[in-house]
Amino acid sequence: MVGPSDRSMRSIKDVHTNRIRYLRRQRYPRPHPDICQVLDIYFRVKSSTFGYHVRCHHPSRHVDVVFIAPTLTILSLGTTPEVSMQNPSGRRPTLLAMRAFVLLIETENREKAATQMEITVAQVTALMRELEKRLGVQLLLRTGERYVPTEAGIDFGARCREVIALTDEAEAMCSGAAMAPRGLLRIQCDVGFGQRYVLPVIGNFCARFPQITVEFSTSSSTSDLLIRGVDASIHLADRLMDPRGLSRKLGDTFMVLCASPAYLEKHGHPRTPVDLYDQPCFRLISPSVPTDWNLIDDTGTTQRLLLRSRLTTDTPELLTEVTLQGKGIALMPTFCAIELVRAGRLQHVLREWRSQDIGVYATFSAQQPLDSKSRAWLEWVTERITPQLQTDREYFRIQSQQ
Repeated sequence: MVGPSDRSMRSIKDVHTNRIRYLRRQRYPRPHPDICQVLDIYFRVKSSTFGYHVRCHHPSRHVDVVFIAPTLTILSLGTTPEVSMQNPSGRRPTLLAMRAFVLLIETENREKAATQMEITVAQVTALMRELEKRLGVQLLLRTGERYVPTEAGIDFGARCREVIALTDEAEAMCSGAAMAPRGLLRIQCDVGFGQRYVLPVIGNFCARFPQITVEFSTSSSTSDLLIRGVDASIHLADRLMDPRGLSRKLGDTFMVLCASPAYLEKHGHPRTPVDLYDQPCFRLISPSVPTDWNLIDDTGTTQRLLLRSRLTTDTPELLTEVTLQGKGIALMPTFCAIELVRAGRLQHVLREWRSQDIGVYATFSAQQPLDSKSRAWLEWVTERITPQLQTDREYFRIQSQQ
């Protein structure tokens, strides 16, 4: 949080009084705007004064509201604030006192210590008085304007430096984690989808973020990511299956009908979906996609077929191999079919017909906000996989018009 400038900070009380007057001049209608917004705008001070509270009177509800914040106690809003060194919860500002004590030892001067902490000289004096009272021992000796530590103060100052260093290290580590993604990231996705879309981008992701360690696995399950230790999952679903998790839709895909040139030469091309009743048909099964044969054309007309598939499998490689062998017609995802169709090893049949759209979701086990490594992964796949999904859709859309 950002505090009052040194130029305007003659005293904490004067600063807050000026801000209250500024607030009055805004002529806010009654009731006042949200009190949290008011405090956020008008009562900002630096985090070096951690340990105090903001306590104010809500003018529209006539109740006392206590906000944990690194500032002093404001007893009422709309009147001149009263400055209090007392913590409403009864806890003493130990860490703040330690920082003041260490600075006082280093500078040997109250004014310099107060300037560095951006508090008043009176506050530094009060903190030292309270600290000595709590410890029951004299920590400082005053010689003129200089303050020097006693023997107990020297020992206590060394401990204070250790505590402050650990605190600063913890804060730096947390803030650094927010800026520099690092740590273990466990990623899971459907095997066929992963081969087409994820594997080409994951290597560059690892190179871009060397402090992230990636564990990649394939699975169609989307349940209990947290229990299974999965941080991020990319999966297919006709609808968002777990609203409790944090999910982002990357795009849509669908399934198309394909057969080998040898099969079509022998059995002929089906002209309508009904012709599929006379053909051996295969399809991919997955807990993430519908199991029925619902087809839709470019005009939005749908047709539901009560087909008995000769082969159903959850293995894209098996579905592809059987279709390439000329054993029948397969309803397969675009990510399994597209390269084979481009290469001429499979042919796209009934081109104007396809399955209903299937959503592609990036789902995370954690609730908002995402940590830095998960956020980096989400941004990475959104920028790369989403455009590729659209490109593949466009390819089969053009196919359907030929």
